[in-house]
Amino acid sequence: MSEISTSEMSTTSSGTSQYCACGTKIIRQTSLIDLSPGRRFDACDKNWNNRRGMHYFEWVDNETCPRGKQVVPGLLRRLRAMEEEGRAKEEQLRAVEAKKKELQQKLKEMVQEKKVLEWGHGQRQLIMWVSLIFFLGFVYNISDEWEVVIVMGFVPFECNGSEMCISVP
Repeated sequence: MSEISTSEMSTTSSGTSQYCACGTKIIRQTSLIDLSPGRRFDACDKNWNNRRGMHYFEWVDNETCPRGKQVVPGLLRRLRAMEEEGRAKEEQLRAVEAKKKELQQKLKEMVQEKKVLEWGHGQRQLIMWVSLIFFLGFVYNISDEWEVVIVMGFVPFECNGSEMCISVP
C-alpha cells in the first residue's frame, strides 16, 4: 500500500508521525503530477523534488488505477487552463477598471473646465451689458436736447466756441 523512504521519522505515542529525522515537520499533501494524480502523501517540508532517502516521504493512498491515470491528467490540464484563463480575465478586469478610473478623472476635469468656460461667458455678457448701460448713460448726460439729434444719426460739434452746430452725415 505505501512506500516508506529510508529516512527515519519520530512518532508520537499514538503512532502518527510529526517530524522528519532532520527535525522538520511532516505535512500531508496531495500529488498533482500526472503519474499519481490526487494521491495523498506525507512528506518532510524540506522534501523538494521527491528527494527520497534524504527526507521522510510516504504515500498515504494506494496507487491510482489505470483508468484514473488516463482521465485525471486531462482533467488536471483542463483545470490548469481554466485557472490560467481566470487569471487572464482578472488581469483584463484590472486593466478595464484602471481605464475606467482614468476616464472618470478626465470627465471630472472636463466638467470643471466647462463650468469655468460657462462662467467666463456669463461674465463677458455681464461686462458687455454694464458697458452698454454706462455708455448710454454717458451719452444721455451730455445733453438732453441733443438726445433726439444723436438718435436720428446727427452728430453735434462746436462751431464758434459757444454755439452748437449739427453735422449731417
